[in-house]
Amino acid sequence: MSFPSAPEWIEALEAAATEVVSHGGGSDLPEFEAGDAAAPGGGAFISLMGPGHSVRLGVVGSTPALKRLAAMLTQEEPADDELKDATCELANVLAGNVRKLLSARVPELTLGLPVYSTQAPALERYQVARSALKLPDLSAELWVMMPKAAVG
Repeated sequence: MSFPSAPEWIEALEAAATEVVSHGGGSDLPEFEAGDAAAPGGGAFISLMGPGHSVRLGVVGSTPALKRLAAMLTQEEPADDELKDATCELANVLAGNVRKLLSARVPELTLGLPVYSTQAPALERYQVARSALKLPDLSAELWVMMPKAAVG
C-alpha cells in the first residue's frame, strides 16, 4: 500500500478535528477551506512515522483559538501557563485519531511527541497542506507537512 498523499492526510485531520469538536459539546461543526497563511500565534506539531515515510501534523492558531479548541477536549479552558501543554495534547489527540482513521492503509504508523512552537517550521524542506478550521468566532489552521524528498 502507498503512503497517503497530503490531501488524504488533510481529509483525515479534518475528520479528527470534527470528532474533537463534536465531542466537545459544541452545537456547531467546523467548516474547512484551503488555508494559505499561518494563523498568528503558536501551534503544536507531531510526527507520524510509517515504513520509510513520515509526516508532521499540526494545529496552529491565535491564543484564544487554541484555548477554545483545547477546552473542547477537557471541558475547561486552559490558563495561560497551561496553553502549551493543552495545545500539545490537542495535537496528540488529533494525530491519534488520524492514525486510527488511516490504520487500515498504514497499520505501522507510530506517533512522535508533540512540540509547541511560536515559530514557523522550515517550510522550504516540506510540502505543506493547510486547512482553515472555522467555527463561529474561532479560526485556526490544520497543517500537514511532508518532507519534499518523500513527495518527489
